[in-house]
Amino acid sequence: MSRQTLVWAALAGAAAIGGACTDGGPARDAPNLLIITLDTTRGDRLGCYGYEPAVTPRIDELAASGTCFLNAFAPTPFTLPSHSTLMTGNHPPGHGVHVNYSGRVAVSDEVPTLADVLSARGYRTGAFIAARVLNDHCGLARGFDHYSDIGPLAGDDPEAPVRLARSGDLVCDDALAWLNGGTDGPFFAWVHFFDAHDPYTPREGFEDIGDHPYDGEIAFVDTQVARLIDWLDESGLRESTLVVLGGDHGEGLGEHGEATHGLFVYDTTLRVPLVLSRPGAVSAGHRPRATVGLVDVMPTVLAQLDIAAPAELEGRDLSPLLAGQDDGGGAAYFESEYGMRTMGWAPLRGWIEFPWKYTEAPTRELFHLENDPGETVNLIDERPGIAERLRAALEEFRETTPRRQVTETSDGTDEARELAMLGYLESDFELPEGAALEDLRDPRDAYDVYYQTKYAADLLKEGRHGEALELIEPLIARSPESARIWTVLGSARLKLGKFAGAAEAFEESLARNPDLPPCILGLGDALRGQGLVEEAIAAYERCVRLDPNHGQAHSRLGLLRAGRGETDAAIASLRRFAKLEPDSPNAHCNLAGVLAQSGRAESALAELRTALRLDPACKQAHVGLALILESGGRREEALRARRAAHEALPDDPDLAAALAWLLATRTHTEAQSPAEAVVLARTARESAPANPRFADIHAAALAAAGDFAAAVVTAEEALALARGQLSAAVVAQVEARLRAYRNGQAYRE
Repeated sequence: MSRQTLVWAALAGAAAIGGACTDGGPARDAPNLLIITLDTTRGDRLGCYGYEPAVTPRIDELAASGTCFLNAFAPTPFTLPSHSTLMTGNHPPGHGVHVNYSGRVAVSDEVPTLADVLSARGYRTGAFIAARVLNDHCGLARGFDHYSDIGPLAGDDPEAPVRLARSGDLVCDDALAWLNGGTDGPFFAWVHFFDAHDPYTPREGFEDIGDHPYDGEIAFVDTQVARLIDWLDESGLRESTLVVLGGDHGEGLGEHGEATHGLFVYDTTLRVPLVLSRPGAVSAGHRPRATVGLVDVMPTVLAQLDIAAPAELEGRDLSPLLAGQDDGGGAAYFESEYGMRTMGWAPLRGWIEFPWKYTEAPTRELFHLENDPGETVNLIDERPGIAERLRAALEEFRETTPRRQVTETSDGTDEARELAMLGYLESDFELPEGAALEDLRDPRDAYDVYYQTKYAADLLKEGRHGEALELIEPLIARSPESARIWTVLGSARLKLGKFAGAAEAFEESLARNPDLPPCILGLGDALRGQGLVEEAIAAYERCVRLDPNHGQAHSRLGLLRAGRGETDAAIASLRRFAKLEPDSPNAHCNLAGVLAQSGRAESALAELRTALRLDPACKQAHVGLALILESGGRREEALRARRAAHEALPDDPDLAAALAWLLATRTHTEAQSPAEAVVLARTARESAPANPRFADIHAAALAAAGDFAAAVVTAEEALALARGQLSAAVVAQVEARLRAYRNGQAYRE
C-alpha cells in the first residue's frame, strides 16, 4: 500500500468516527450530493442576482428554492485552483495550486478531497468535466469511481483543432447516462460546465440574449442545469439530494481594462454565484449577506450529509446560514499569482470582510463594495484604520495557514508540453526568496504589455512571424524582467532565421526562469541554426535532464549525434523519442534514417512501415521506404513502394517524378511503362517548369517511349536549367543522356 493510500485510509477512518454511520458506510437513505460548477460565470449576470437581461429561469428557481449567497468569492480567478479549493476545503496555499498549472503537478496529496471522503463512506462518485485544465492528471480525480474528462488533445483526427473544452450538452449527456446507470445507495456527482467562456460563441438560438454574447452562453448552460434538476424531479430524488451550484471565477468583460480573467482581482473575476438547495433541509428564499468563499463548500456539505470533516479543512461550516441565519460576518482570502508566474510581476493578494475589500500590491487598494460595487474609488488613504485592520488579518492568515507543495506528477506532461507550445498554459515560476513587493511591477500598470505579449504569441501560432517580432521587440524595454517576453522574442527570431538574436533572447529568458524546457529547446534550435553543434547538444541534454520525457529534445539529440557519427547514441535517443511518441510518424522516420545509415535496413524498413500505418500519407516514410529497397536491389518492391507513394499522394510532383523515372529507366521489361512515365513526368514538370530534375525525367520518359525528337528538345531545356542550378557532376550526367537521345538511344539504369 502506497503512502498516499495510507493517508486516505487514515482520513476515511477519522471521518467515520463521530459520523452518523459508525460502520463507515452510508445508510441506504443517506442524502445524495450534486455539485454543479459554472466556469467563468459572474453572479451578476444571473437573474437571481438581479441581472434583468438574464435568461436563467432554472438557476433562478434553484436559488429561490434554497439559499443564495450574495457575497460569495472565489480564492483566485482561475479554474484549477478555485475548483481545488471547492473540492478540498483549503485555500490555494493549503492545497498548493495557484494557477492553471501545466500538467506536471497536481493538488497536494496531503489533503483529502471531498470525493475521497464520500467514496470512503460508500458513496458512488462520478465527475463530468468540460475543460482540459481539469483533466484527471490535476489531482481532483482522487476518490471518483468515474471521472469523465475530454480525452486526447485532438481526438482521432490529427488535423483537428486542439480541443480545450467540450460543450455542456455533451457533459450533461455523460452525467445523465451515469446517473441512470446507478445502483442503490447515495451518489455524489460533480458536473462542470465551461460554455460561458472566451471566445464568446453562443449556441444557435441563444445569440441574441442579453447585452453580450456571454449572456447567451450562460443561458445555454441554464438549459443544461435544467436537465439535471428535471432528472432529480423525475427520479423522485429532489428532496433527498443536496444541490450545490457555484461559479469558479468570473470574467472581466472589459471592466478595469481586463477582457477575460486571471491578472486582476476585482469582483468582476472573484465574486461568484453560490446556491445550496435541498427542499425541507435548506432554508428556501434565504439570501445571506455574510462573506463566504468556495473554501466553505466542503465543510458545509459534509455537515449537511452528517459526516465528520477531516481536520485539514480550512473553510467554515455554513449550516447556520442554510438554516435561515445571517451573521453578516465572515471573511475571504483571495490571490492572483498569474502576473508573477507569467511575467515576473508582483503577486496580488487580499482580504474581504464585506463590505470592505483590501488588496496588497505595490499600489494598495481599499474598496467599500456596498457603496462602490464597481471598485472605482480607492479609499486606502481615507480609511487607514480599516486598511490596517484588513492588512493585519491578511498577514495573520498567511503566517498561520499551512503552505503545502503541489504533488509532482508525470501524468499530464505530454499534454502539457503540447499545450505550452500552443501558449495555453502558465509556468510554475516563482519570485526569488525575499523579493520586496514594492520593488516589483504592479500588473495593473502594465496590463497592455501582457496583452500585447499574448497577442504576439498568437501571431506566432498563426505563422505571422514578422508581425510578432515587430510587436514584441518594443515590449522588452517596458518589462525587461519578464521571461515570457524574452521567450516570445526568441521564438519570433528563431522562426525568421535570426539565430544569433534568438539565442540571445532565450538566454535572457533562462536567466530569469532557468528551468523552462520549451525555452531551453528553443535555445538549442537557435544554436543549431548557427552551426554550434556542441552547444546545441548541451542545450538539448539540459532539456532532457529537466524533462526526461521531452520527445522533441531526444529527437534533436539523436539527429545531431547521427551527424557526428555517434550512431549508437543517436539510435538510443531516437528510440527514446519513438517510445515517448509512438503515434508520431516523424519519430519512426527519424529512427529509420539512422538505422539505414548504420546498415540495419530491415529494422529501418520496420520503422517506416510503422510510420505508414500511423499516417498512410507520410511522404517522408514513402520516400525512405523506396530508397532503402532500391539501394538493396529489391527493384520490384521498390517499384511497388513508389506506386503506393504516388497513390497516397497523387498531387505530389516529387513522387510522380520518382515513379516516372523508374518506369522509364528500368532495364527489366516488366518494370517499364513508358507511356505512363510520360504522363507522370509531364504532370510533374507542369507543376514546376523551372525544375531541371523534372525536365530531365520528362526527357527520359519521352526517349523510353521512342519520341527522341521531343526527348532531345526537352533534354536541352533540362541542360540549360541544370547549368544554373545543379553541380557540374549532375550537369555532365544530363549532357550524357542528351547525347544518347541524339543517337536514338533511351537511358537505362
